[in-house]
Amino acid sequence: MWLPFAPSVHAQPAPARVYIESPNGSSNFTDLGKTRSSITFSVKIASAPSIGGFLVFIIYNSTGNKSILTSPSIDYSGNVLGGTTSVVNNCIANLGICSGLDYNGVALNGLDVLSLGLAIQCDCPTPAVTNGLLFNVTFHVNSAISGIGQIHLLEAQYSAAGTGDHIDAATYDGYYVNTACPSSSQTPCQPPTVAYQITPAMPSQGSVASFNLTVTDNNRGASITYVRWDWGDTTLAQNQTDLSQLMQHIFALTSFGASNCVFQGKCLVGLTIHDTDAIVWQSTVVVTILHIFVDISVGPTALTLQSGNPISQIFPGTSVYVTAVIRNFGTVAETATMSIASESKVLNSSLFSLGPQGLHNASSSISAVWDTSGLTPRVYSIFVTISNLVTPGCSSIGICLKGNVNQTYVAQTDPTSTLSKTLYVLIVTPEALGTFSLSLLQSTALGVIVLLGVGAGLARFMRKPSYETEPL
Repeated sequence: MWLPFAPSVHAQPAPARVYIESPNGSSNFTDLGKTRSSITFSVKIASAPSIGGFLVFIIYNSTGNKSILTSPSIDYSGNVLGGTTSVVNNCIANLGICSGLDYNGVALNGLDVLSLGLAIQCDCPTPAVTNGLLFNVTFHVNSAISGIGQIHLLEAQYSAAGTGDHIDAATYDGYYVNTACPSSSQTPCQPPTVAYQITPAMPSQGSVASFNLTVTDNNRGASITYVRWDWGDTTLAQNQTDLSQLMQHIFALTSFGASNCVFQGKCLVGLTIHDTDAIVWQSTVVVTILHIFVDISVGPTALTLQSGNPISQIFPGTSVYVTAVIRNFGTVAETATMSIASESKVLNSSLFSLGPQGLHNASSSISAVWDTSGLTPRVYSIFVTISNLVTPGCSSIGICLKGNVNQTYVAQTDPTSTLSKTLYVLIVTPEALGTFSLSLLQSTALGVIVLLGVGAGLARFMRKPSYETEPL
């Protein structure tokens, strides 16, 4: 079943948009004469792919905590999903299924909550390009109050048919207005225009995100007084009066759990704009939080040997060339030390600075020469280890995950990647080589060679260092 508010599998921006439309085709109702007792807005979707469900979350009555719009009702007959749908979320005036987004059915700053989620029950998704009605919402109008009543699409998601992905749509609000700006005119008040840029576009948990906000007041002679920032991550709200300055915030993972937006990977930052005409308007910035995955591994099939002879014919005195690759599967830059050793002897060690996964510097390698002169014929281990893992720039107030933690990714990409790898090498003398099947030794993986070697009598060689004089 399609579930509302599941974490997006692909949270990239989507071309689809969900918007408010009145019967005259605009996003607003203008009623300076206060003649309307009710209004109906259509919530529509455009330029979407084939979908199997949707969820729209609305807050309304954003004018100075005054309820211009009251008693809503929802009608989803004739929507783009067709008749075989089931309701997975419905919340009307804070009653019903009002889960998700930390609101839990409680009015937010005096605002009222309304949401609807539908899912297709049959294998009959919408057309490849989906445009049309999601649902209609009708409000009664409290004409005793003057101002703007905003229908704010806090969030709109659709589920892509056949994938189960929940994708955020771009949203466009609507409003009802029954007052003029300035009050002596016959010009209906208009909401401000809000634009923003986030740097970086997807901030990491515990790092600084910068917001460049541009607000244009569209009412003659009016100006913006301040903007209130509600971060959505349980930290205190902030007021901004100087809009020429960047607003900065750190989305820190201070607690775990499904109700924590940083933990979910997406925070809805609320902006409440106030102007000198007492117009109050809301906007929402959807901030995708990049979780820091620290995963430094010995890279895929990374520990290799070259001896000049087949691996089964390593004799004492052979110089064995060892190469190991270090890989960063994580989402942030890392530094770490990688060492190659033969049992207790370190052959080579180096400090590496690696870029995040996908960059050209996300991997590197070191080599070492293992001189086997004077070694007693037996099984030896050559291993590589990663240590001293450091995440540069980790905020002290955030939680920077350290260690080989992104196991799901590694298991899918390279099941053998770990913080260490070991090879077992059999050193024999030319005389002992005849004991084993040469073809088997040359064509079998090292781990199997050792196992078969022990089963074939290698154990007695290891017990008797003077085995060269023992009859074979």
